[in-house]
Amino acid sequence: MDDFVGFSPKEMHAILYSPFKEPCPIKIKKKIAATFLEKIPAFQICKNIINGIAEVDGIKLTKAGNFPPKMVQGIYDKKYIEDRFIESGITKLRSEKDWLPFHSLRIAMDLGGLIRKSKGKVVLTKKCKSYLSNKNDSVLFKEILISYCNKFNWAYNDIYDNQHTGQFGFLFLIHLLLTYYSEPHDLKFFTNKYFNAFPTLQIVEAHDSLSLYTTGDRAVETRFFRRFAEWFGFVDTYVDKSEPYLKRKTMIDAKHILSEVMEYL
Repeated sequence: MDDFVGFSPKEMHAILYSPFKEPCPIKIKKKIAATFLEKIPAFQICKNIINGIAEVDGIKLTKAGNFPPKMVQGIYDKKYIEDRFIESGITKLRSEKDWLPFHSLRIAMDLGGLIRKSKGKVVLTKKCKSYLSNKNDSVLFKEILISYCNKFNWAYNDIYDNQHTGQFGFLFLIHLLLTYYSEPHDLKFFTNKYFNAFPTLQIVEAHDSLSLYTTGDRAVETRFFRRFAEWFGFVDTYVDKSEPYLKRKTMIDAKHILSEVMEYL
């Protein structure tokens, strides 16, 4: 079907309701080279968290149930994913919640059964320990990616009305990136195709008439492109500042690493 950009209704059903599982036509590669895993910021943050826990056999949490600020700051200083508010001094890194990538990935690892709380500490699960002992980073990455996509609610960090926009059908957006990777495209290029396939996920507000983009476009930009695809190293996003402020386009540039992580059946 044209609206599904090459997929049949049956394949689209699998993409939506069985992502990464049979009979979904898009899979995570079983073996991913270490040279590519090293380029995935989100995975490197998770590895630092896991290794930090393993070194001391459990990290004592703060009274609020967060990781110690010193540990969070130490990982942030490695600059895997920078926060513009922290970098500019508007926000100080006092808690893990001040750095969204860390906090979000920590929740995803918890939901995925890789870490757990025990007597005021966060410890590694048996499953996670087995991946470490076997040095199986490909499987560990796959567990983190699946948990972040299928178990963590991407709407957790924002206030957009429809909590499904951007996450429901995320594999369709990945398919678009794999299909149109040869050059950067305007955000609207992807969101138009996404909302053609899933019109009920569009969000339109009164003030949208003043902008190039709808609120739905911005929700997809925030949830999928900036807080998923960019964190995992699949895209670069930037604003074309050659136009007047209200006419500036958000550009999406798919990176080669995506094809090293994903494959079609």
